[in-house]
Amino acid sequence: MFVSNRSMICFFSFDETLGTGTAGGVMPAGPTPPTASLAPAVGVVSGVVPAGVVGVVVAVIVAVADLRGAIPELRGAMIATVDGLPIAQLFTDNTDGNRVAAMAATALGLGKRINDTLGTGDLSEMSVAGLDGQVYIYAAGRKGVLAVVAPSGMNVGLLNMEARDAASRVTQVL
Repeated sequence: MFVSNRSMICFFSFDETLGTGTAGGVMPAGPTPPTASLAPAVGVVSGVVPAGVVGVVVAVIVAVADLRGAIPELRGAMIATVDGLPIAQLFTDNTDGNRVAAMAATALGLGKRINDTLGTGDLSEMSVAGLDGQVYIYAAGRKGVLAVVAPSGMNVGLLNMEARDAASRVTQVL
């Protein structure tokens, strides 16, 4: 089965007899049909997934793909659980998604503790800046975290608008 959005395609298979599915990943939409091999720069969610989770996985993949499609200059984006387990990722290089997921979840947890201590309410987002880029972390409800890696000089207004939309969509399905 194929699920298409503005610029990416998700594909997965579902075995009714076993009650499981396999989420294959995302790749750029275009005239060439999706194949089993995905370029490393695109990102993959793979493995056997319980039946009730297949729709959630596809929705999360599409949210991340939409974000990357709306802002192609991003260096990467990923959704992880608040426990630091990656759910979906799209990076332009060989970034270790497991490490990013763990760090994003840790940063989110620390940000929540800071907000609690200072009485500033629930954490919605935070950022870390370096000379060559920024990392933006968005809470995706109580169960998820969205991490976005952007180059220096990024249009932060556009990034926040698109990333908040993606985090909101993920919140609805997690």
